[in-house]
Amino acid sequence: MNIHWKRHFSGALATAVLVGTMPAALAWTAPEADEWQEASREGVAARFFVGSDVHIGRNSDATAKLTNALNVFHEIDPNAEGVLLVGDITNNGGAGEYDTLMETIQSSPLANKVILAMGNHEFNNAIGAVERFESKTGQDNNEVKSYRDEAGRLVATVVKLGAKNYGGDYTESYDMLKSALEAAVAENAEAPVIVMGHHGIQDTAYVTNEWYGNYGEGSERDMVALMEQYPQVIHISGHSHSTLEDARSIYQDDGYTAIQDSTIGAYFENEKGKVDPSTGAGSTRPADSEESSQALRIDVMEDGTVDIYRLDLTDGEYMYGDEPWSFDANDAGDRPYTADRAAESDAPAFGEGAAVTVSSVTKNSAVIHFPAAQAASEDNVDMIHAYEVTLTPDNGGAAKSVKVFADYYKGEDRRRDTWEVKVTGLEKGVSYTPTVTAITSYEKASAPITGEAFDIANPPYVTPEADVIDVDFSADQTGADANGHTLQVFGQPTLKYDEELGRNVMAFDGVDDGLRYAMNAADYTELVDGMTVELYYKPLDTKNNDPMGNTQLSGFCFEQKSGTNTVEFWARIGGNYVKPAAHVTKDAWNHLTATYDGSEVRLYLNGELQDSKSASGSMTVPPLFLFLGGDTKSNGDLEYAANCEIALARVYTGAMNEEDVKKAYEAAAAPVEQPEEETLSVAVSGPAAAGYDVRVPYVFSVEGALDGLKTVHLTFDIEGTEQITDTQQLQAADGFQILAQEKTPGEDGSITYDVVLSYGLSDAQAMDELQEMLELYVRTAQQDGDIAVTLRNVVVNSGVQAQVDSAAATVVTTVSNHYDVDGDGDLDINDIAAAQGFYQSKQGDENWSEAQKADFNGDGTVNLQDLVEVAGAYLDHVTADR
Repeated sequence: MNIHWKRHFSGALATAVLVGTMPAALAWTAPEADEWQEASREGVAARFFVGSDVHIGRNSDATAKLTNALNVFHEIDPNAEGVLLVGDITNNGGAGEYDTLMETIQSSPLANKVILAMGNHEFNNAIGAVERFESKTGQDNNEVKSYRDEAGRLVATVVKLGAKNYGGDYTESYDMLKSALEAAVAENAEAPVIVMGHHGIQDTAYVTNEWYGNYGEGSERDMVALMEQYPQVIHISGHSHSTLEDARSIYQDDGYTAIQDSTIGAYFENEKGKVDPSTGAGSTRPADSEESSQALRIDVMEDGTVDIYRLDLTDGEYMYGDEPWSFDANDAGDRPYTADRAAESDAPAFGEGAAVTVSSVTKNSAVIHFPAAQAASEDNVDMIHAYEVTLTPDNGGAAKSVKVFADYYKGEDRRRDTWEVKVTGLEKGVSYTPTVTAITSYEKASAPITGEAFDIANPPYVTPEADVIDVDFSADQTGADANGHTLQVFGQPTLKYDEELGRNVMAFDGVDDGLRYAMNAADYTELVDGMTVELYYKPLDTKNNDPMGNTQLSGFCFEQKSGTNTVEFWARIGGNYVKPAAHVTKDAWNHLTATYDGSEVRLYLNGELQDSKSASGSMTVPPLFLFLGGDTKSNGDLEYAANCEIALARVYTGAMNEEDVKKAYEAAAAPVEQPEEETLSVAVSGPAAAGYDVRVPYVFSVEGALDGLKTVHLTFDIEGTEQITDTQQLQAADGFQILAQEKTPGEDGSITYDVVLSYGLSDAQAMDELQEMLELYVRTAQQDGDIAVTLRNVVVNSGVQAQVDSAAATVVTTVSNHYDVDGDGDLDINDIAAAQGFYQSKQGDENWSEAQKADFNGDGTVNLQDLVEVAGAYLDHVTADR
């Protein structure tokens, strides 16, 4: 099939492309080295592995992390008594997420040992949440399990507490817990009772002062008071995602034991009060938080001792492996992990000659450099938890102090030798002296190291960069921000090609259309004292509206005054709005640039200064949402929707000068270079035949010069739907990403798909070779007939319409009896022989299109299991005939 590019916009593309995309997840990989060894069972009465917060469905990393964790658990002890996953096992409690979870678990040899608990995320899909959990997992929400040795002696009890709602109310499980504790202690007081409750108990283990559930404290059903009566209790929670290396992750001040167990599949998140070292913005997540994957190994010893090991599944090693948490389950006096450990913690120290240096000084920020400190010992209580950077002004004002998490959660060979921490919010014209201290988890601080004083002053002028928001509809048809802010679409903004500009633009209806970008506090750390806002747009009426803004007694916006062609730039500076104005032209393209340099707010139109207003102080930080096509309410909803078209919108750190404003206008007004006329070949391929209940793949591919290809919009039909089940799946091939998909049933029983793909391979990646773009998978039903997949239409890039020869873009698959391998219409001994002829064939072999007929279980290879299956089917067939 040949495709001839022409300039023509497809209206369907405008709707489909605006579904929006999520930022790509960081790629997590299991450690390459085989660091784990099988653990001895000598003296061990029972062994459990414990983790939580898998968040299956959040991204592909979650599944990879769980798979790795189960592999590690099996490698350490294939005979472990249990694998306990303490809540947030899925990201949203959806049926598909549960399916993926259970498929992953079932692939492990420990599958029948896994006990699953509900967390708050299972209630994201609230209606029928508990019923869905129980039906999908085959487990009860509340459960008590007893573990006995070969002699029948109770060695451990596991109590699974199921919350009744998202907030973590466990009080309805009080009676079950009370009965379980009484029964367990009556049978064997030396045996621990492991209590699984996703939410932590307030003010116990690390970060439970911020993340906790309701255990009825102070009520008649006070579960905490109940557990305090039983030293055998080991309550394990997740929810916080906090790092397990912190010695405070275990708590025994009240006699029983409480542990927060971090996360297997999500991200690290610790306490408040720290900043991100790169941006200086407040952050509860340590740097590289997505690489997290941690768990516990609990060894219940025959003498009643409990040894708990912490596993770092990312680096493939035990944390503080020579000092597991160890205590007697039934001895309330043997509780070594209390607040008294603070007295055992010694302060860290910096090396001799260590000093602080400063770089990247701006009018309100600086980057502080310092070497890593050394812990007083390798003991856990001496671990360096954080660094505190203090900038003391010489004018007697208040010092600026920030803390960052140390990188103790990384393997030793991956920790930083030197640190760089950005400090923002400094006062212009003030001289600061920097000092740095290292601090343990128990607030033992090193002697400070210091550096020379430095001045905060206006830095030399450089052309600002659109480092906050950068939206260009010719560069990305979805309206995605080049700086990665998450986009949410309101209404149905429509992409169109503007002949006058020679570029793509987005049209907003002035009613409910808008594009919202989720901002963060770091975006405003530099903007508050200097910024540039650029908008290239066409107003289509004279109503009161905001084509771009994020104001709520704060922030900034472009606002058109009702009944006029006057546009004001509203900026909330020093607690008051400043509003320079310009007269725009309706139904014409207007390039607006607004700047604030700390003393004036200026507004330019088409590169020329129109108005300026004096201003001083900082911009008031707005709600963390910015709209195109309107303004934001405090809650992030759209208001003041604008009837307009927008070509681009940008927000810059720092104020442009007049020369740069003119250059920005000239660049925006220049037509975007269009792709040269090009011929591509697009095809759809698939098997000619398939059996019953098999997964059938169809591949859409493109061949030709792909340089300049950005998006592809495919429309294709599936006919013969009575031959397939409702299970259909689309998957983008390497180099492509699905931006949007829509499935529409036809009156004749067919299905039409509209799929929009983005293309992201670089020029160096053999773009001139055949590229698989998209894979469609269907599963056949138990009915003979034909499935036809036909490619109907293709649109690429800026509405370039493709001419499609549909006759050359159809693949037909004949569906017949699953076990009729030789295709003679009957199931007989010849089909067994034919299947045997394909023995050991696998997906990718030259004969796979034929051999696949003998892959009855759909695992991509013809093996002994397939031969046994066809032989069994033949015997059943013969018996039925008799």
